[in-house]
This record gives sequence, C-alpha cells and structure tokens, in this order.
Amino acid sequence: MIVGIGALRTRHVLEAAEDAQSAGAAGVLLAPVSYQPLTDDEVFGLFEDVTAGLSVPLVVYDNPRTTRFTFTDELYARLGRLPRVASIKIPGVPAASAAARARGGPRPRRPAPAAARARGGPRPRRPAPASSTCGTFCPPR
Repeated sequence: MIVGIGALRTRHVLEAAEDAQSAGAAGVLLAPVSYQPLTDDEVFGLFEDVTAGLSVPLVVYDNPRTTRFTFTDELYARLGRLPRVASIKIPGVPAASAAARARGGPRPRRPAPAAARARGGPRPRRPAPASSTCGTFCPPR
C-alpha cells in the first residue's frame, strides 16, 4: 500500500511519513501543499527533508490542479536524484495539447501481447473479490 502524506507544514509531513512507515506502508506519495505559491527550491527542500528520513520509496505527486504548483523538467531531474524517489506521478496530458508537444509529444502505447491480440484485445482486469476487506477503492488484482 502507498500512503499519501501531504500536509501544509514540513513537520506534519515528516510525522505522516513516520506514521506510514511504522504502519507498514510499502511507499509514500507526496504532493507539495501550500496556501502560498511555492518556488522550485522550496519544493525541492521539502522532498529533500522527507527523503532523508525515509526507509520506503517515495512517489512525487505532480497534481497542479490541486496544489497550484507546476513542476519543471529541471525540478523533476533534481528530485529524481534524491534517495528513495522511486517514481513521479504526472497528470494526464491530452495528445493534441501544446504541453504534450513541448515535452516531446505523447508517449507511444505498448502493443498488447500477441496472445491478447489473438483474443481480440487486452485481458480484462479481475475485480477484487466481494469478501475483500480493503473497501471501495481496491486495486485490480
């Protein structure tokens, strides 16, 4: 399970990260949260502080609609060099948008495996069993 640890104060983010690790989280997800506009250096500092105390992987959550912060490619690169940063979750970009073209265009989709194409498409995901204890938001198995 990956646990979201965003908060307004760095101290609270660090406490949430410790709680998540103590509870057995396989990783944490962090978006920069603030009422005030943030700079790249402030966001980098947050992630630097958090990753210094992590023992699990961290997913950088780039969610500009919610956070009102836009990650730059340079910041992505800086964050990617921090220990424990395992992934960056980026927002979807429409294939025809200027933003997609500016970042090199949409990524090509991988073709479905030959066996799936022979059946007429990718294999459907199985829903979680009804007896599952994870609630409404169970990931597909």
